[in-house]
Amino acid sequence: MLAALVGDLLKLGGVTVATTWDRRLSPSEFGLEWHAAHPKTRLERHEVSGPTEEAELFATLSQECDATLIIAPELEGELLRRRSLVPPARSLNSTPLAIDQCGDKWVTYQHLMAETIPTIPTELITEGPSIGPDLVIKQRFGAGSQEIWRVSSVAAWRDQIPSERQSRFVVQPYIAGTHHSIGVLIDRSGRVHILPVADQRIAVSQGFAYEGGKLPTATLTDCQQAEARKRAEQVVAAFPGLQGYFGIDLLCPQDCPDTMLVVEINPRLTTSYVGYRALCRTNLAAVWLGSDSTIDWHSGRIAFTPEGSWQWDR
Repeated sequence: MLAALVGDLLKLGGVTVATTWDRRLSPSEFGLEWHAAHPKTRLERHEVSGPTEEAELFATLSQECDATLIIAPELEGELLRRRSLVPPARSLNSTPLAIDQCGDKWVTYQHLMAETIPTIPTELITEGPSIGPDLVIKQRFGAGSQEIWRVSSVAAWRDQIPSERQSRFVVQPYIAGTHHSIGVLIDRSGRVHILPVADQRIAVSQGFAYEGGKLPTATLTDCQQAEARKRAEQVVAAFPGLQGYFGIDLLCPQDCPDTMLVVEINPRLTTSYVGYRALCRTNLAAVWLGSDSTIDWHSGRIAFTPEGSWQWDR
């Protein structure tokens, strides 16, 4: 994602990109080449030796730069902590309130229900769940597919997790269906761009493994895609602090294929950005910064991986 975004930003005139970089890592392994022989790239790499130095440098750069974009997961509040360091007028991320609402799956569920947006029933694991027997247990503050289990009994799950950690999980009924996502880009002028619906590849067994996706969708009907876009519009209205790029995970239930359930809201850059930028004739970074207001798409379909590679899906 970093390589994709940096590449898009450097295509814009008058933009210099500064990023922190762990000096132990090789940029080429992440699709980034830092060639001193090409000074016109306007790319500054600020090397650090550890988390403390990186956090201090990030705080400094976020005050000095005209705009700051944080690429970080919601895990353990990291995205929220970083966003709180950035002056509001210089942030390309969502507001701290929106990140807080979307980064906690229990809070997200409550807000979606209050706004009558279809979603998956969710309960706190500590309240003696009334749903079952086919269940999904996930971290309240998780990201991606980390620490998500499909179980037949909460009691059996409790035996595997230390009691002091159990309050950090929620439980949902397992609902068979197809997995999808939809990206949204709200530019600096406040214009909302709802991107094409994507198909997700999710391997489901005792857990869930994200294996990438394809976009635009090859499996949903026009009516189902319209329903997905409607969910995106509802989320934008219900969470007014969402800004910049964010992704919405959706589930089309097998037993009720005419509806679309919101699974999660990811208030940050997601892997799908790699697919969208490849499919897009327009520079998405230009739209994000407000220097372009329209998005034009190539025909065809893009397949992308969790690692950020992509190819045309023939």
